[in-house]
Amino acid sequence: MPFVKMPWELLNSMAHHDLSPTATKILPFFLGKNHLDCQHADFYRRAFSISYSELHSKTGFGSSTLSRAIKNLLLCGFIEIDKPGGLRGSGGVTSSYILSPKWRDYKTASKSR
Repeated sequence: MPFVKMPWELLNSMAHHDLSPTATKILPFFLGKNHLDCQHADFYRRAFSISYSELHSKTGFGSSTLSRAIKNLLLCGFIEIDKPGGLRGSGGVTSSYILSPKWRDYKTASKSR
């Protein structure tokens, strides 16, 4: 895929505004990983894997920095964990994620906290 489409609504959302700089930089890797246009019916349903080593090789960020950024993407509603992975207890398996539309409701959800 030569580029990753990020809808204007996403870029101007409160969720995107509240992302850390690192999470903002890795978000396109997650958005492009399922290889579907954001208008496709399965955009928010297709699971995909992305490893820390893959993200590290593309961004140069260390594992603890990536871990914090992924937690930020989860908190702001951009991704959900489909199947957890990890080195301990999960046999060294890469986590599987799905993109989430919950970022659209982030402002509303954060106001009710």
